[in-house]
Amino acid sequence: MILVGQYDSPVTRRVAIALHHYGIPFTRDTRSIFGDAAAIGRISPLTRIPALVLDDGEVLIDSASILDHLDEQAGDAALIPRSGPQRRRVLQMTALAQGTLEKVAAVVYERHFHPPNTAAPSGWIAALARHALVSTN
Repeated sequence: MILVGQYDSPVTRRVAIALHHYGIPFTRDTRSIFGDAAAIGRISPLTRIPALVLDDGEVLIDSASILDHLDEQAGDAALIPRSGPQRRRVLQMTALAQGTLEKVAAVVYERHFHPPNTAAPSGWIAALARHALVSTN
């Protein structure tokens, strides 16, 4: 297996931790979407990381999908309960954490690809930017 993504990405680290936890051997492709978006796009149709290239060549994208596959392979050692209130609680907490992360990542992405005075962020990105300015002053 090949894990595509850099460890500065929390979602890539999340998958790597699960792979280590399960004792599943893997190699890493550390290309970055910022440094080599075209190559990442050939692996992941959304040009997002992480991606996991399985030994048969199938590519899994999105950390939740990858972790679901790994849990399926792990059987009784799965990190997420198979059913019931415990499963729903883990999935709910994961969704909250992931949603927060995506909002922060969107701001970083916008700032990286749209330097000041070249784009006018709207909606929640502008609100977050205003909040950040108020919070740090």
